[in-house]
Amino acid sequence: MRQRAVKRPALAGAIMLLAVVMFLPLSDADAQIRTRRPLSAIERDKLTRLVRDANEGYDVARYRLGTVYLEGKIVRQSYPDAVKWFAAAAEEGHVHSMLTLAMLYSRGQGVKADPVAAYGLVKKLADRGFRMAQYNLGMMLETGQGAAKDVKAARGWYDLAAKAGSPSAIHRLRFLDEFELTARMADPEKRAALLRQAQANDALAQRQLGLAYLRGSGFARNDDTGHQWLMKAAENGDAEAQYNVAYLFPGDGTVKDSYAQALEWTRKAAMQGHPMAAFNLGGMYEAGQGVDKDWVEAGRWYVYAAGMGNANAIRRLDRIADTCRRFPQRPECDEAKLRDAASRADAASLYRIGLAYKDGDGIERDYQKSLFWLRYAAGLGYVKAQYELGDTFENALGVGRSAAQARFWFEKAAARGDAESAIRLKKLKGDEKEE
Repeated sequence: MRQRAVKRPALAGAIMLLAVVMFLPLSDADAQIRTRRPLSAIERDKLTRLVRDANEGYDVARYRLGTVYLEGKIVRQSYPDAVKWFAAAAEEGHVHSMLTLAMLYSRGQGVKADPVAAYGLVKKLADRGFRMAQYNLGMMLETGQGAAKDVKAARGWYDLAAKAGSPSAIHRLRFLDEFELTARMADPEKRAALLRQAQANDALAQRQLGLAYLRGSGFARNDDTGHQWLMKAAENGDAEAQYNVAYLFPGDGTVKDSYAQALEWTRKAAMQGHPMAAFNLGGMYEAGQGVDKDWVEAGRWYVYAAGMGNANAIRRLDRIADTCRRFPQRPECDEAKLRDAASRADAASLYRIGLAYKDGDGIERDYQKSLFWLRYAAGLGYVKAQYELGDTFENALGVGRSAAQARFWFEKAAARGDAESAIRLKKLKGDEKEE
């Protein structure tokens, strides 16, 4: 029997006021935990042990018990009880509890709405490098939730999350770019300054001016002029312009070798790390547009695009995998080709796909798909994937909780110098000694 003393919450601000409810074992206090349905002996035992572990101070157990109350699948849904347990785990720095608690503070579920407390929790995690926290912090700063509105600062956090492959952050940055370009074109002085920059061979200004003409943002729409400026920017190496220029060559045969030209510009943009261009390049290889069909190349570019945060590429990979499960005889499903395509992808891309599924970042959360991609990346030695696998097994995210598996992956990552894994490993080993 564990002898660990129960820790009292001591979070700053509003969190300090949340007292941890002490539950007796379920068998002695059925009235305190109202189940939605009769439980089997196994379910009752698991819930009893979970309550016991939460009371004895284990942050993972507190998080899981908070989730039980939040979801309301086994017990009667109770936001106040969820908040209390998440707050207790958040006090010990439990990442998922901090993010969930911030959400509850923002929505005012189970606790009085407190945007400042939510902002504080998210900021702590963003500073530690968690990309979903960085994206959420950007949204808070952009909309003025919990802090003064600061679009410039929001863009900075979006940029950090986008560089880590966050589909949501990439989408938000594109929206801000379009909004700011429209505002700039509406100002005669700024519009004139942009024209002077473009005439001085500034590729970014040329691309922005081309898009403004194509959209009619501040100018009368003029497709020919827009195309000319866009082509100048593409020739000067601007990846976004190269991606857009590819669409100037129709695929209906009206322009000789149009697919080949589109492929050339798409490839140039993809080689510079443009996510949508990489996705389109994968599609061109898969369909044989401007190039011979080559599923290995298609798969490689899909994985590359997915790893850069392109949600369309992640979904495409998922659809291909589903098709191959049902129709393994199809040419693109040849095992050797699939293995070759994955092996040629970089581990960082595989990791980011797994993280997107794990966080529900730009796509629907799916822990099983997350586990597949994270295992692949971790097997290739990618440290961040190893940390995420340890976290997955410790917190039972879509899998049964396994302290042994969590310890295994945290040890691998910690041995490679990952500080966060070392912290988690030390705490995990400390908990095991007290059992």
